[in-house]
Amino acid sequence: MRRDAELAEDAAHLAAVADRLDPDPQRVRLRAALARHDPTTLHGLVAQCEPASLPAATSYLLGRALSHGGLRDEALAVLRRARRAHPGDPLLAVSLARALREDPARGEEAARHFEAALALRPASVEVRHELGRLLEDLGRLDEALELFRASIELAPGDGHLHFHLGHLLTALGARDEALEAYLAAVALDPDYAPAHNNLGGNYDERVDYERALACYRRATEADGSYSPAFRNLGGLEVELGDLEGGLAHLLRALELAPDDAKAHNNLGNALKETGDLAGANGSYRRALELDPDLASAHTGLGNVLSAEGDVAGAIESYRRAVELDPRQHKVHNDLGVNLLKSGDPDGAIAAYRRALELEPRFLFAQRNLAWALLQRGDLDGALAGFRRAIEIDPRDALSHENLGAVLASRGEHAAAIEEYSRALEIEPESAIVRVRLGEAQWRAGDFEGALVAARQALEADPELARAHGLEGLALGSAGDVRAAIASFRRAVELEPAHATFHANLGFALSEAGDVEGAIAAYERLLELDPGSAAARSTLEELRRADGDG
Repeated sequence: MRRDAELAEDAAHLAAVADRLDPDPQRVRLRAALARHDPTTLHGLVAQCEPASLPAATSYLLGRALSHGGLRDEALAVLRRARRAHPGDPLLAVSLARALREDPARGEEAARHFEAALALRPASVEVRHELGRLLEDLGRLDEALELFRASIELAPGDGHLHFHLGHLLTALGARDEALEAYLAAVALDPDYAPAHNNLGGNYDERVDYERALACYRRATEADGSYSPAFRNLGGLEVELGDLEGGLAHLLRALELAPDDAKAHNNLGNALKETGDLAGANGSYRRALELDPDLASAHTGLGNVLSAEGDVAGAIESYRRAVELDPRQHKVHNDLGVNLLKSGDPDGAIAAYRRALELEPRFLFAQRNLAWALLQRGDLDGALAGFRRAIEIDPRDALSHENLGAVLASRGEHAAAIEEYSRALEIEPESAIVRVRLGEAQWRAGDFEGALVAARQALEADPELARAHGLEGLALGSAGDVRAAIASFRRAVELEPAHATFHANLGFALSEAGDVEGAIAAYERLLELDPGSAAARSTLEELRRADGDG
């Protein structure tokens, strides 16, 4: 209190001295209004003053007081007039530039005044740095980079300068140089939380999660109120499976910054991982209320809608996401998956191809492209697509399996057997691949091999209806019709709506002389597949035979 009183007394003394030295009535009133921080009185006095009659320092103080009082247009008018009256004053140039910078539409004009100030004070690190940050915002990145580097040459020990250089280098895609800049920033200022946070982001992009986590944690220790560090720490913890820790840090981030759209987005990711789709949906929508152009939130919402079965909604979200960030190859792939679900294979194929343009070795998109081509009936395209997937990852069992299926559909059973065998070398416990292998062996005439495959599949999954069906085919082809009938009956029990099982059962019963049983099987088959001409013809023959008997 005593110190404040002493300062007030000193200020009053200085004001009295100024009034004695400069007794002009207008300027006396201006100084009094400035001392009282009275923008209303200042506004009235401004209109009465001639710009040339005010010293540069007074104009600077007047403009600042008007701006702080919410009278920004009036402040700009004062500073513009003062600049014309005092073109060689760097402080006025900087003040006008800072005032203009508040309005994004006036960014280029602000840059011109910063440039003028820099011309007047070429050794000013502060002006050079501020101009660099403005040019970065304006998208003039190369010019900003030159200014940041020059600033560091003038003040190499300023950690904040290295931090902003790192931020710009990240935007330019120079990740290695950005890393060096952030490391310099934290070395110079070990408690600078934003630098630790951005250093963590750099490691995060490199998939060096251990270092990334350490940096995010260090940022939260350096500044317990710095919400971006809690947001990024929580987001990465969720990604790595630490849902409890991630949720705690994300909730802390939102406690510090309730309107942080990215934190709401990361919370949506966490809730989705816990299975709370409704909560995740709400978090993503809140993120989009705060920032409608946040691509990751559109992606997250698309993922939730897809999981909820809202294919149309998912497609809309994914499309908006790739409009905002066209280089997200995974989102193009997810868009393709949902377009295929919606019955639009052509749209899906286009989306998968776009994903592969962005990331040619993206296995999921390559495999999905091949599958979509198969759905469209393009066997040659599907064949080439699955082979390309195997080039990307020779150990991808699913691609070998799918390639085998395409080859089998083309009647190339030996080649199909080879691909199924390779798939089983990679994933020997897959019952369905053993069934597919056995089916190809059966079509190739290797009934014994087919029976072995069927029984191996049943050891892995006794409830797999298709394995029982394959066993029946192999047994029937080997002449053991009674055993085949038992296998087909079990297949029907497990999947009563599978038409092929009823057809095979009917044929086996007919071969065994059980015409009545065969008729019942074919009647059920026609209930499931009324358009089957072959089944209808066989049923009529059986009925005639039954009548003749």
